[in-house]
Amino acid sequence: MVKENIYKFTKKEIERKTPNNIGIYFLGDIRDGKFVIGYVGRSDDSLKTRLLHHNHTGKFTHFSFQIVKSMREGFILETEYCNLVCGRTINKIHPNKPHLLQMEHPHDVLGRCFKKRFLGGKHG
Repeated sequence: MVKENIYKFTKKEIERKTPNNIGIYFLGDIRDGKFVIGYVGRSDDSLKTRLLHHNHTGKFTHFSFQIVKSMREGFILETEYCNLVCGRTINKIHPNKPHLLQMEHPHDVLGRCFKKRFLGGKHG
């Protein structure tokens, strides 16, 4: 069953349903009554503007979004969702950290933890 927050990826629906808030978004198609994510993205300015001018317009039939409270939260959620659907989307690169955000990339933190725990702090 399709959830309530899945909309047709059309200019009219984007203008009606999407806020000017920051957040993450999902582009995809409906298959067997389910929303299948084909692309995960983030807007650090306006979800509405980002979706209205998206370069994947026409490639997907539906979209969904999630408003976030901060760029940090958006970056972390986008990274988590990209990892969950890795290999099943057309995303070519891993999410980039927002330019204004002062934090390490989650993979850098996880990489250091792995090296410390399993490799005794050694590279390699």
